[in-house]
Amino acid sequence: MMPVLTEKPVKTPVTTSNFKVPDKWTQVRTFVSRNLKRKIADRQYMVINLLEAPLLAFILGYISNTAKTKFTSFQAT
Repeated sequence: MMPVLTEKPVKTPVTTSNFKVPDKWTQVRTFVSRNLKRKIADRQYMVINLLEAPLLAFILGYISNTAKTKFTSFQAT
């Protein structure tokens, strides 16, 4: 159950804040720098990211070279 109030609560003024919201470019620069620092610090992420593209290229190249058919779309007709 909710308590029943007999009097109105006392309103206290909110203190002024000295916090200033930075402009958009400062926020973007802060976000990008934090994001880059976090990604560089995560070694496992960096290793996986740097090896992913060459590994996929190798796999796709192997599959395309060992295909059963002799026709490729790059051959001159």
